[in-house]
Amino acid sequence: MDDTTKTLLTLFVSPVLGVIAALITTAYKLRKERAIDRDKEKEHIRLKILNPLLIASEDLLERITDIKRRRKLPVKGEEMQRWFADVKARRGRDPAAFAFWANDEGYFAMSTLYITAVYFYYAGTIRRDFPFFELAHGGETTLLSHLSQLRTSIGGKFGIWEAMQDSLGAYLARDGGLKNYREFCEMIIGEPPALWFNRLIDFYRDIHLKLDDQLGNVEQSLRELIGFLRRNLQVSALEYRLSGESIRQLREHHVPAPVISGLESLSMPEYLDEVRFVHELVGCIGQDLTDDYKPSILRCADRRLVV
Repeated sequence: MDDTTKTLLTLFVSPVLGVIAALITTAYKLRKERAIDRDKEKEHIRLKILNPLLIASEDLLERITDIKRRRKLPVKGEEMQRWFADVKARRGRDPAAFAFWANDEGYFAMSTLYITAVYFYYAGTIRRDFPFFELAHGGETTLLSHLSQLRTSIGGKFGIWEAMQDSLGAYLARDGGLKNYREFCEMIIGEPPALWFNRLIDFYRDIHLKLDDQLGNVEQSLRELIGFLRRNLQVSALEYRLSGESIRQLREHHVPAPVISGLESLSMPEYLDEVRFVHELVGCIGQDLTDDYKPSILRCADRRLVV
């Protein structure tokens, strides 16, 4: 090959190689930018949807377990039934009186309705906007399958019908997030928006008529969803148990002797999540004393974080 040929080849090949290198560099940058965009989207979903979904699920589990326990107690069950019945009975009357009631005696009922609607809001957002969102762990199960299982557990003939769950959650949506407790109460008071919450109210008003199996399925589905979310989001759970040191600290906090005696009789060698821990407390010292001294007991109990 003579010098002229070499020169011509150099003049031809060099620009081609430059173009190829530029294309490769551009493709790499585009792939990197797309990966960054995907990571940003995943982080947005995690912060704005999945973390709140986890909190909403835990709040709903705590309340369903509380309701399931209260309805078995004659006095507490009747009291709770009256609270939920009063939601409709007081609706359409004096808004100021309803607001006062919703922040006092009626808070348990109204907050239960709100907690449930908040869960529906986040679960519906996933089903509607991110149905194919992938999480790292779960094997053959997916986030959508856990949501569908819980959707079925809450639904059914005597539940909150599946299609209605999405609507109940959507009613809480507003620009920049979801409505707060006050705004929710104002919807329950107002007509005609309040009419669309009737099924939700009736579900809890008639909770004493529900089968243990139905509420048990709701509890189990919530626990499985919470466990799935915690594993994938790598969020630690706080567990509790009572020890001799816990009892000593409670005495120093001047917790009454009857409460101390009841807690001393409670054998709790294993750590339990907060819902199960509180359930054991209620079985030992009763609902009222648990409500009164739960913050002190949780503060003095032995605690550990588990993933």
